[in-house]
Amino acid sequence: MGWRILLVDDDSLLRETLAETFSAEGHAVHEAEHGGQALELLASGCRPGIILLDIVMPVMDGFCFLERKNADPELAAIPVVVISATERRLPAGAVALLAKPFVPAELEEVIARHHVPLEPAG
Repeated sequence: MGWRILLVDDDSLLRETLAETFSAEGHAVHEAEHGGQALELLASGCRPGIILLDIVMPVMDGFCFLERKNADPELAAIPVVVISATERRLPAGAVALLAKPFVPAELEEVIARHHVPLEPAG
C-alpha cells in the first residue's frame, strides 16, 4: 500500500511536481495552497499518513497550521515534515525539517521513516 500524503505549499509548481511524482509511484496525494485549505481538507475527512508543510504561505502560514492541527486530538498524531527555504530549526509539532531546495531521495527517506500506516478497518 502506498503513502497517503497531504502537500501544503503555495508554490504550485513544486506542489504539482511532487504530486505527479508521488502519484506515478502509486501514492495517494492531496494538495493545499495554504494552511487554511489544509485544515478544510482535514475537517472534511482527509486522513493522510504524513503532511509535507511549507512555512511561508499566504492566508495561513505553516506555524499557525501546526498550532491548529496539533490542538485537535483527531489530527495531532498525523506527522508533519516541514519543507522550508527560511526555517533552520525544527518547529514545535513537526517530526522533521528539510531545507529547500531538497534532495528527492532525502524527502522519500523522511516520508518512509515517519509515515503513519493506515489503520485496519474493524
